[in-house]
This record gives sequence, C-alpha cells and structure tokens, in this order.
Amino acid sequence: VKLVSLCKDSSINNQDECVNALWCSAGADSRTLLYAGSKCGRVWILNRTFDIVQTYDIKSSSSSCSVRSVCVTPDEKSILVGTQGGEIIEISSGNDKEQNILIESHFYGETRGLAVHPRKLICATSGDDKTVRVWDMKSHKQLHITMLNSFVRSLAYSPSGHHLACGTGGRFKGKSTGPQGHVVVLDTFSMKPVRTLKDS
Repeated sequence: VKLVSLCKDSSINNQDECVNALWCSAGADSRTLLYAGSKCGRVWILNRTFDIVQTYDIKSSSSSCSVRSVCVTPDEKSILVGTQGGEIIEISSGNDKEQNILIESHFYGETRGLAVHPRKLICATSGDDKTVRVWDMKSHKQLHITMLNSFVRSLAYSPSGHHLACGTGGRFKGKSTGPQGHVVVLDTFSMKPVRTLKDS
C-alpha cells in the first residue's frame, strides 16, 4: 500500500481539499495510468508506481472549477473533465494550455430568468448560481457570463437591447444570499453593471 499526497502545493487549503474523481486507463502503450481530479480544480496523472507525472490546472469560465468527473479517450490524447460549475472541458494531453470548453450551463439551484433580445438571435438566462449568461440561439453556444452577488430570478432587455435588467434576491432551500429586492442593470456590450435600483 502506498499513500500518495496530491495536495502538496502551499496555495491549496489541504484541510478543505478532496479528490472527487478517479479514472484508470490501461494506456495506449500498455502503461497503467491513474487520473485524479480534485476540489481545487486540478487533474493529476499518476503512473503505475503512483508517482505524479503530469498536473493540469483547469481553466473555467465558471465560479467553480472543482473537478467532479474525469475520463480519458482510448488513445489518451484527450482528457474530459466535468466541473461543479456545469462545464465539460476537453484538455489536450500533454498541453494544459489547450483546453476547450465543450458544454456550459447553470449549476446551482434553479434557472429562473429568461429574456430574448429584441433585435438579435440571442437570449439571456439567470439563476441561483448568481450568473447571467447570454446564449447564441442559432449555435446554442454561450457568448458571455457575468457573476452577480445574489440569486438572479428575473431578466428583461430594454427595447433597444442596450441594457439588461436583472432582478435579484429570493431563497433556495431556506437560504438567501446577497442583496434582496434589487434590480441590477447591465450594459449588454460590456455585460457590466451600470446602475443598481435599490428601492424595488
């Protein structure tokens, strides 16, 4: 039996760390490799003697890059990683800079807000993960993501499409977070807040 400590980096809070996902591969050249994914958003590859041979840091557009699942293609050229942030990310083996986000989604609680742009084939969604996401309705790809500091329960575009109003507040499983009853107005070009209405 060999005990392997994966979380040796001083930047990782070891008390709160855990290995969430494991995948074992026979390898294209008869090597046995173990892939491990962690809460801190890292994937390690270990050889048959359990030495770390490669480390990948997951690059996520979400607020949570915690790894929840890992699998590898039979030729070991691609690693697929599922994150707590509702993403599936493809990593080119041997090069962690080549990371391609295949799927993005809301990831916590309920998706409540939906608004269609008045002049473009795009729509916006929001939910209890505190994100506002803009989607291309033709390609079904995510175009933008903005993180707010509260649940986002409703959305509405201005008639010109230049602004997007976001209604915040509410409770999920008996818990609330952030400002309650506010309307945050986003500029749709930068997706940054330009005004907050606090008297709603």
